[in-house]
Amino acid sequence: MDFESTIPNATKRELLLNSMTSTELDIYRLGWATGNPPDTLSTSYTAPAADVNNPRALEQALEAAVARHVSLKTERDAIPA
Repeated sequence: MDFESTIPNATKRELLLNSMTSTELDIYRLGWATGNPPDTLSTSYTAPAADVNNPRALEQALEAAVARHVSLKTERDAIPA
């Protein structure tokens, strides 16, 4: 995007940290709800395959939350200190 202002790197890191806190809460909530202990989840967690009889919505949401969290951490770590 073409932003009109420049945000300092420290502020960007803080904003990403706030977003990561949100995804961590989602990961804990969804992990416990699906019987996947959050502390033992892999960063490459893949939800079981869904089918007509079992859409696996919570597991799919957990997979998306884990992927988003990993992405946010990568973005944060790429910002110079």
